[in-house]
Amino acid sequence: MLRNQYWSGHTPNIDKLVENGSVFRKYYTGAPSTVMSNMCMFTGLYAHESELSRYVLSGIHYQGETLWTKAEAKGYECHIIWDEAWHSVFKMEERYYCYGENTKIHNLKEIRQGVGAHYLHGDSLNEMTVRRNMFTKQSKMK
Repeated sequence: MLRNQYWSGHTPNIDKLVENGSVFRKYYTGAPSTVMSNMCMFTGLYAHESELSRYVLSGIHYQGETLWTKAEAKGYECHIIWDEAWHSVFKMEERYYCYGENTKIHNLKEIRQGVGAHYLHGDSLNEMTVRRNMFTKQSKMK
């Protein structure tokens, strides 16, 4: 089970996804950048088959089938939970152009918890609880 070092609560919905889904604990790629390796993972293409020839802000949306477009076509809502410590969400939206049109991108900083570094921001406990609850037992799985 994957656990965030700052998370003390339980996330049964996410835990169920992990138990019944794919978890990439070790992922190796021949792609020279994160952008290209994610493109490979989400499209099934090899790095040399993608239109990404270098690490640039392209703003071009990939037109083929991807993990996201296939899931959306089957009626799933797709969400990406992203940590801005790696790249800002803005950079992700500009560079990672292989997600579905309706995919929602969430910044990990928006999912606040009453522990760890997030607690130091001074947000009210009620606000943190409301945001946390969308990923815990209080939310309902479809």
